[in-house]
Amino acid sequence: SKKIMTMKFLKSVYFLSILLSISSISCDRDDKLDDIIEITEEEALEMVSNSLASEAYGIAIQAKDASELVNENKSKTLFNCGVIKSKTIERNSLPGAVIKFTHAIDYESSLFCENDLPNGYAIAFKGNGTYESLRLESDDTITYQATLTNITNTSENYIYNSSFTRDGTQITKIAGRIKNFDSKLTIENKDIVLDKDTLKILEGSSTFSLTGTLNTGATFSYSGTVIFQNDIATVTINGNTYKVQI
Repeated sequence: SKKIMTMKFLKSVYFLSILLSISSISCDRDDKLDDIIEITEEEALEMVSNSLASEAYGIAIQAKDASELVNENKSKTLFNCGVIKSKTIERNSLPGAVIKFTHAIDYESSLFCENDLPNGYAIAFKGNGTYESLRLESDDTITYQATLTNITNTSENYIYNSSFTRDGTQITKIAGRIKNFDSKLTIENKDIVLDKDTLKILEGSSTFSLTGTLNTGATFSYSGTVIFQNDIATVTINGNTYKVQI
């Protein structure tokens, strides 16, 4: 009868609406999973920026530590070419800093010479470091090699070159999503010009490589360049540029 046909039709509509609803929920979940299985460019930039920043023992503080070797050794020890000097240092964030960090480092330096005259310092360190900002937490091991030249030429600025690697675990907290992953970030700094009076970075460039694995098993990889100009770093990833205060 017409009544039975109407009931069958309504049941069909009801079950169809349920199927569509389940399908919609499934799609939403898939979309969210797609978001979780990758590290975005924004998150990669956050990691690179934090590793450049002074607040996380980045390049500006590393270069300053290197330049202070000159002041430490202005006595006769300045001419002890090839002698390796070791020390353990700690670097911690200031109270109330936006980025909180703690680094414990085994630090080695030696003076290298040409024709028995001082030419520069070779530096290496390794250690452990943690830092935390509003959008990123990191716990990693640190390795670093560097040279500082032009140490006796009073008319020229210091030239600083270094290779810096952070290898460990991170948590990002961006756009309402929390992601856990392991990563390795390597930054190669080339011909960084450091003012001898202010110890500020005047110019120079870097390349970086960031690789890692999320806790889902998905892998990621980013690379790019950095240009330094008067304590401002211009980071380029995938052709996009970002200004970072260091």
